[in-house]
Amino acid sequence: MKKIILACMIILILASCGTANGTKNKRSSATMEGYITAAEDGRYLVVSNNPVYLNNSNPQFVNALWVSTTMKLAVGDYVKVWAGAINESYPGQTRTDKIEIVPSKLNSTLSTNEVLSKVAKNLEYNPIITNIKFDAKKDIWTLHYKIDIAANDTLVGMVIQDQKPISLGQPIYEQPPQLAFAINEEEQLSLYLQQYSWTYTDIKTGEKKQKEHETPLSNIQASFNEAIPLQKPEKVKLMTNDLDILHSEIVFLDEQMNKVEKIINEDGSYPIGTYYMHVKVQFEQGTATYMDTIQFKESSLNF
Repeated sequence: MKKIILACMIILILASCGTANGTKNKRSSATMEGYITAAEDGRYLVVSNNPVYLNNSNPQFVNALWVSTTMKLAVGDYVKVWAGAINESYPGQTRTDKIEIVPSKLNSTLSTNEVLSKVAKNLEYNPIITNIKFDAKKDIWTLHYKIDIAANDTLVGMVIQDQKPISLGQPIYEQPPQLAFAINEEEQLSLYLQQYSWTYTDIKTGEKKQKEHETPLSNIQASFNEAIPLQKPEKVKLMTNDLDILHSEIVFLDEQMNKVEKIINEDGSYPIGTYYMHVKVQFEQGTATYMDTIQFKESSLNF
């Protein structure tokens, strides 16, 4: 009997060791992760770098959490946070020392610490800064921030040159971005911006401004005699570097600006000819209309 009891005790001890080792080696998923955008009195504001669309037209939700800790962290650090109880305010609040700093691998002139510290100083509230990206080819940083602390307030974009001294430049997105018409992976053509209804925000004052712009049809920049020839394009895509396209609509017009009701033949090809391509796009900040002239020679493209 003693041998049986001893054997059972050994099995239990080994099982306990295995469980302990398994727990030690396998760390559970973090509660959240993101950049630190503010620091005050032993607590830090961690903001998710992945905003989430509520739907196709509403502003984006950004997860944010004030974390109290004895660890020394800095604005611009990217961290993973493991937390227990969280106060369900916005941003949320919690206390934990279970935090991991993820080292940056960006080959940039500016660090995320420098960029976020500079932007945060110009915001008079808890800085909800998100969607932070660095483009090494263009040497620019892009990010979005909220005008106030409301969880569903509109995100406003910003572009910062990767150079010292850091300059935030002029009010951002004073007008819609440049729109490109990508025929294929190698060729992109810029479209002419014709008119827009646009709302933007001055980062220094927080003031929202609205602009309306319209080019008379008689002054349209897209020349009918300088049409873009398309010969069997494999794919067409509307592209912009800065803002997300929420919705777009393409209409073709003839030389007299009359809408062409049927532009695709029954076999899926376009009838040979030259047309105005009228593109209406909805962004987060408003709507914009672009136009250029397209000449179809041979095509089996479907929009």
